[in-house]
Amino acid sequence: MEVNSLKICRLACINSKSDNFPRRREVFPLKSMKQDSPNHNSLCLRVIRKGDLFDVRIHKPDAAMRLRDKILVSVTEIEDQCREMIEYLNKASRKGGHGRYDIKTIERMGRMLADKLLPLKIKEELAKTDAEYLELDLEDEVVHIPWELLNVGNGFLCQRFNMGRMTDTSQKFVSHDRKISNPLQMWILANPRNDLNSANTECDNICSIIDQMNENDALINLHTDSDINRNYINKVLKDFDIVHFAGHADFNVQDPSQSCWKLKDSDFKAEDVHNMMGGADMPSLVFSNACQSARTQEWTGASPFGLANAFMRAGVKHYIGTSWDIMDEPGSRFAQSFYKYLLSGMTAGEAVRQARKAMIEKGDEICWTSYVLYGNPKERYFEPVNAEISDKAEPVLPIFHPISDNNKPTRGKEPSTESSVNSRKILTAIISGIVLLTVISSTIIAFSTIRKTDTKDDWTSGFKSIAVIHENQQSSNAADLVAKDIESCLTDDCPNIIKRFTVVNRNSAEFELIMKEYEIGHIDPAYKLTDGIINMYLLLYVRVIKENSDLPNIISIRLTDVQKAKVIFQDQSEYPVSRQARKAWARDHVVRKMIERYPLRGEITEVSDNGIELNIGDNVGVDMKQKFRVLGKEDTILEIVSMKADSNSSVAKVIKGNSDLSKNLKVIFNE
Repeated sequence: MEVNSLKICRLACINSKSDNFPRRREVFPLKSMKQDSPNHNSLCLRVIRKGDLFDVRIHKPDAAMRLRDKILVSVTEIEDQCREMIEYLNKASRKGGHGRYDIKTIERMGRMLADKLLPLKIKEELAKTDAEYLELDLEDEVVHIPWELLNVGNGFLCQRFNMGRMTDTSQKFVSHDRKISNPLQMWILANPRNDLNSANTECDNICSIIDQMNENDALINLHTDSDINRNYINKVLKDFDIVHFAGHADFNVQDPSQSCWKLKDSDFKAEDVHNMMGGADMPSLVFSNACQSARTQEWTGASPFGLANAFMRAGVKHYIGTSWDIMDEPGSRFAQSFYKYLLSGMTAGEAVRQARKAMIEKGDEICWTSYVLYGNPKERYFEPVNAEISDKAEPVLPIFHPISDNNKPTRGKEPSTESSVNSRKILTAIISGIVLLTVISSTIIAFSTIRKTDTKDDWTSGFKSIAVIHENQQSSNAADLVAKDIESCLTDDCPNIIKRFTVVNRNSAEFELIMKEYEIGHIDPAYKLTDGIINMYLLLYVRVIKENSDLPNIISIRLTDVQKAKVIFQDQSEYPVSRQARKAWARDHVVRKMIERYPLRGEITEVSDNGIELNIGDNVGVDMKQKFRVLGKEDTILEIVSMKADSNSSVAKVIKGNSDLSKNLKVIFNE
């Protein structure tokens, strides 16, 4: 891979659109990524700045003659107007702005910027064109300007065109040369700080969209994580073709190289991305769905100027981020819409514009104004869903609209036409609630014998039940098999683990109650799950991707912790035929991952001459001679020497490190 110090040139325009797309959906290798719009359907807007003089050119990609004009502006005034627009959009977004006043204000700001930055001939050309694509070819001194929101009188540019940014720069960068093939590898980093409800829903629903995409052909192998740190991202990021981050980000105005993804215990910074430059290829597409994740300054130095600059210089082909603050819930909906359109076969630029359009038509929040696409907008990652669907056709994949309890931005009253629909949903939920109460009363005796979670705090290991649920009708048989295989694996191979995890019998009253709660939660998204019943469960969703004979050939599974409202892991693989092979599959694909995500953890409750007492015991799978590491004293290892009669605690001794220990120190199982 070559590191350049020359200018980033726009990607060559390859007219490779065919009249009839093949019925079988395939992934194009990026080395020959196809563009879906002929050159006559595209415009290039090139902007070069020399001091206060802006040299602006507009042309079709293959035009022999190109319109060019210059305009003298006050750079200080432009900076002030950009700052004013960003401050206004930040405030409007935080208060849930979407009203007529907010839009009109932004439109006026967009017109003022257009009048300052664009010569008359350029504005006239943009106003009259029927082109669908607008490629922004920006010199590095003008990348911080919100060109997408310029308004030449008939709407924002990002509303009218499928837009993407290509940048001329003298900074060092790596040329994108990643070779991708079917299936693509995708990684979703969801809600690493565990404080954004809709980010979890965003991950879940993108998973569902991709599952549907994979029903005919396995086009994407999906991996999800939430408990991640900086070192882990550095380690595995280059393994993936597509990376989606849903969480918090921060733009550091004083030192943009410190701009970052905010993680639980650390930050993944722009300088970390910069240091990954060279060697193995970076992902093709990075979607950073977080506040100010595409905000930048002039690219006029060696250090990275924010996340967008760092990722593009490191060799990412397409980068999507935001220029200002976005709220959790609308940002989540934008991302879901984008993947719905991208996976249905739209180009990157059109998928972004259609996601904007969906929010505008819904009268939704103004977060759609914040998104920026870096890279060629005319390139697509997938063929259209079938040969008959045109580029403008509505995708067939569904979109979900989550309701967040913790984040309810002011959006005004819902249209009256929806009131009857909402009433029907409420009535259905009430009727279902009556049914649920009947089930609860009839199964209360069964639940009196079920072990509830006895976790004493957020750290200490407790008991969990696993309910296996099918996500599509043909998965029912698969869900039964998976449940039996996991239970067999736990019983035969993991006698200690089964004390902490057990599989709910799918024919039991317990499982029926879980399903009633689950169904009502889908009917009424605002319904709160019954405390002490479903909250102690892990839900393992099973979806059949491809079926062969009587057994599913390929299945997708997703484990969700209901209490934490987060996806624990996602996996898609071939499902074996023989019983013994299926048990091994359950061990490798489910049980081991559960053990990794839920390691034995506890606290020291007493230190005496008789040993060190822990608040975990045989009830959660603690066994003799197991070893535990003491947090805060990393060189200290404990070994279990006896079990308390109550099964809820155990006694250990120090076998390595410092023996000067005290109560309340945390311990974790040491492999």
